[in-house]
Amino acid sequence: MRQELTARRFEVLGVVNGEPKRARRALQQIAASGRRLNLIACTQTTSTWLVLSDVNLDFPQIGPTRLVTPQPYRWPNFLKSDNLLNIANQIAVIAIVAIGQTVVIITAGIDLSVGSLIALSAVASTLLIRDFAGAEQAGTAGMLLACLGGIALAGLIGAFSGITITLFGVPPFIATLGMMLFASGVAYILSQGQSVYQVPDSFVWLGRGADLFGIPNAVGLMLVLYAVAHLLTARSVWGRYVY
Repeated sequence: MRQELTARRFEVLGVVNGEPKRARRALQQIAASGRRLNLIACTQTTSTWLVLSDVNLDFPQIGPTRLVTPQPYRWPNFLKSDNLLNIANQIAVIAIVAIGQTVVIITAGIDLSVGSLIALSAVASTLLIRDFAGAEQAGTAGMLLACLGGIALAGLIGAFSGITITLFGVPPFIATLGMMLFASGVAYILSQGQSVYQVPDSFVWLGRGADLFGIPNAVGLMLVLYAVAHLLTARSVWGRYVY
């Protein structure tokens, strides 16, 4: 694409692949150089990044800047392996959460707070990495402890919801609805409504890496967890008790 644009006498200021923070760095460099950016060519997915959708608000000195994305009919590649793996990678988090939600629904319950708890756990983990583990220089042990801290926080809140339902007889819908609002509010307050991106590049390995025959690591983790969930629900005493 760069060669084609250059051949048509467009000046290409840069090409960015990867994460939103890399796009932000590129925009900051362009702004620091005093140059103007008239157009950004991006995919449908990257066009939803806040750093790009809000480029004229965050970097008014380089604009006005227009985003250009290809029309869906120009991409007849839905069933290609790369696209299917990308879709699987995008839904991996939701699919993993669905494992626990399935068990809850089997027992005639419901949990509306899982999405907010994921957000709170993610915010807590990244803040711990940024403030206590060394931010971009954080090591593996620090990141692991921070993630365990975020998971533990979500687990404690989930346990509190379970106690209010089982011991005090609060309907699951009401208890988890209140916890959903509480968790989302705490996540917003902790992050102050801003993205927390001061983490090492290795932190995104599990969510963005693809080390096993090109299969995204998140998809591999999802498949392993589904296999474990199947064994627990279909081949164990606990699974029979749940049903």
